[in-house]
Amino acid sequence: MDACDIIGDLAHEDPRIAEAVLAWRRRRTKSPSRHTALRQMVMPVSAAVLAGPWSSYATKAADMREYLNTRSSQPVEATELARWGHLRAMHPDAMLSITCRVGWLPLVARFLDEAQAALPTATRLTRVRAREKWGLLSLSYRVDPLTRETEIYGGLIAAAEKAESESARTCEVCGRPGSLRRSGGLHVTRCDKHYEANDADG
Repeated sequence: MDACDIIGDLAHEDPRIAEAVLAWRRRRTKSPSRHTALRQMVMPVSAAVLAGPWSSYATKAADMREYLNTRSSQPVEATELARWGHLRAMHPDAMLSITCRVGWLPLVARFLDEAQAALPTATRLTRVRAREKWGLLSLSYRVDPLTRETEIYGGLIAAAEKAESESARTCEVCGRPGSLRRSGGLHVTRCDKHYEANDADG
């Protein structure tokens, strides 16, 4: 995956990034190099988010999307960044793309533990994606080596469905009990406090 592919993927998934890309392109009189394009997109990201052992462009792009999602309703706090970093440190073999809010982080952590426990010793999770979709947590993953043993995938599917189901009762912002609601035409899972705050923000 090269820089332009990453930027296109981010713009497709997040309208805020799409707007930033379009605004940036309007200011340009000629097409920039691929590395310049990626640098223009990554530069606004907090240095604290990009610090650490994750050096691939794909992981930096995921961290940028995570940063924007957090910034959308509250400042990035050092404790929250530490929680993301701790989760990655606990699962160094897996490339994690986590774009959901921090309230669902315990659900993601539990999925990672249960999924790895369901795998044979020689098999490991290599990629895990956790995002919000239709107001609920959505998990996808890849294992290596691939196997035809259906019972292995049964354990992974059960762990993912458990976390996704519980997200419908967990506020995505704070992790307290919540419910799936509609706000501004969107589906969100929030507690009363954060639903009202989100509704007030429009």
